[in-house]
Amino acid sequence: AKISKSLEAFQTARVAYEKLSTLKIPNDWLSEIEIGNLMVRSKPFSDKENLVPICNRCIHDNQIIIQDEVCTTCYHKFVRSSISYEILPLVEF
Repeated sequence: AKISKSLEAFQTARVAYEKLSTLKIPNDWLSEIEIGNLMVRSKPFSDKENLVPICNRCIHDNQIIIQDEVCTTCYHKFVRSSISYEILPLVEF
């Protein structure tokens, strides 16, 4: 969640804080997490544009945290580079 905030990926930070709220957290960390959650809620509801993965098939913006590594619109499977972990623009012939 802290890394998402520093990268200005506020939607991802919201998801991380939401997941943290379901976990059993030590009391020492609880106030820090609650303050971070409130701070993120005052920010825009979107991630920074250059961090969002874009489907090369339908040109749709997807969330950073994706369940099955597929586009949420056209269900095209993302293939990532093993070196840079970027989504490769593969085309099927």
